[in-house]
Amino acid sequence: MPAYSLKELGAAAITELEDLELDHDEWEDFRNAPELDRLVARYGSVQTDNFAFALHQATSWPMVAIAAAKGPLIRMNVDEQGRLVGAYGYKTQQQLGTLFGVPEVTCTPVSTVAHNLDSDEAVRRVLGAMEWMIEPPFVALRPVLAKLAKAGEFFGDADPVQSSTERDDAERP
Repeated sequence: MPAYSLKELGAAAITELEDLELDHDEWEDFRNAPELDRLVARYGSVQTDNFAFALHQATSWPMVAIAAAKGPLIRMNVDEQGRLVGAYGYKTQQQLGTLFGVPEVTCTPVSTVAHNLDSDEAVRRVLGAMEWMIEPPFVALRPVLAKLAKAGEFFGDADPVQSSTERDDAERP
């Protein structure tokens, strides 16, 4: 049984995304979407840094920045077989270009992302959302995700990935 209910996570997605500048029709489509679609939209296009960070914490898969000529698009991870993975599941660079309506995307390894996850509980909630996702590799990762979503600790002294808040605080005089 997943650590968090799909209904709870779907409602949280609406709360988290209320501040977006969506037009009325986009917002109504999002509010009326099934909970799983809300989670994929939340972590697949808006909070990709949070998703990449949490997946990195669960799997140690490296994080990458996906960009187009017009600028940054999203953050994803690279599995042990070199495949790009995000909330939409596995995607090739060509598929990402089509998804974002650009002719070409680049993939650059990154060691930090600008996530806003400020506690172990916040990371566990993202992992809990992953437990519900049905695209590969998430079904195969469910045992690991379930364990970590219930009791994982992610912000120990050896954590090399800082949140944007931690970086901002460290850079202040």
